[in-house]
Amino acid sequence: MSTKSVSWPRLKKFLLKLKPQDQSELMRKLYDLNSPNRELMLQACGLSQGEGLHEECTEKIRKAFDRKLNLLASRAAIDEYMKTTRDPVGTAKLLLVHVEAGIQYARFKGQIPNIDKTLSNSLVAAAREACRLIRSQDARAIQQVLEIIESTRSIIDELDGPLLATLDQLSEDLETLLQQKD
Repeated sequence: MSTKSVSWPRLKKFLLKLKPQDQSELMRKLYDLNSPNRELMLQACGLSQGEGLHEECTEKIRKAFDRKLNLLASRAAIDEYMKTTRDPVGTAKLLLVHVEAGIQYARFKGQIPNIDKTLSNSLVAAAREACRLIRSQDARAIQQVLEIIESTRSIIDELDGPLLATLDQLSEDLETLLQQKD
């Protein structure tokens, strides 16, 4: 490919000749290329990063646990949000939606108190990742995540095993961290 400079009028003429699907694909590639491109494109469309995306990903996560378990779809929604927004707080909240939806799924399938090992491992990993993401955030963000963990913990009193122990430990860790930040 030549590195010679191409004038804007010439490039614009070329772009206008592209089919709509080719224009869309080019825009997607530019969007995926780097954060400044994403910000520019979102601003041009009157959107902010993550606007509506958190709700969309929350819905995808919940659907991934609807009757038939699809852990990969849930994690894909979380990864999509993180890649698009680079928002650790929102990502931590989605990870905890994953945990809560997994617990609800286990309850629906009659797996409480003995959750399937694969599901349990996924929920433990998600809870740990949420806390890892939130550790460097401000006290307000830590408090929000702590409240979600405690709310999730309150719906599973009959649960025992690694998930419950993890939630209890993470709750204690975040409370200690919160006290240090005050």
